Amino acid sequence: IVYPEKVHYQKVIDASEWLDDKLQEQILPDIMNGRPTTYHYTKALCERMLVEEGGNLPIIILRPSIVTATYKEPFPGWVDNTNGPAGFVIASGKGVLRTMMIRPNSSADVYPVDMVANMMIVSAWHAWKVGLADSLVINCTTGPLRRITWEQIFDYSKPIVLKYPSYELFRYPGGSFTTSRIWHNIAMQLDHNLPAIVVDTVFFLTGQKPFLRDIYKRI
Repeated sequence: IVYPEKVHYQKVIDASEWLDDKLQEQILPDIMNGRPTTYHYTKALCERMLVEEGGNLPIIILRPSIVTATYKEPFPGWVDNTNGPAGFVIASGKGVLRTMMIRPNSSADVYPVDMVANMMIVSAWHAWKVGLADSLVINCTTGPLRRITWEQIFDYSKPIVLKYPSYELFRYPGGSFTTSRIWHNIAMQLDHNLPAIVVDTVFFLTGQKPFLRDIYKRI
């Protein structure tokens, strides 16, 4: 189901063309109506726009959960960016990421990007086969069938990063999960910010460009 948003997408588009950035940031929490990020919100706006503007075109909206590296094609493990779970594994493997505030036993619900691409192709074939004349929403998720937790991803990944260490290794791979914001903030100061300050200070004093604090800001 594609639900209507609190503010119609056309009004959002029109407002973005004349409101300055500061004012847009002030009204965003209200018009997003509880959505966690602008990434999430703009996807919802696009879905609504497709449904309303599509006319008689058969429209399929495919909603993958968390897209990760490939299962088979073009080869296992292929990925073209470090967003999502791939970045988590890479940062942990380099010893950069040391703490995450997350429930270890919660479902990760990751889905390989090549299987998402295959689902898109099959969805288009399905629309032709059944003569789809309306819109159809497909949720591309693993659900309980292939459930994997964040702790399992960490456990599966650690032996691999130890066997095939990165040539950009910063510290020995490791880290921990926590559900406590207090402990997470303490761990961030001790395991992220403090080492970053030390390393960047050494780089600055030796005439090189500091970089580690910028990396941790992005994390």
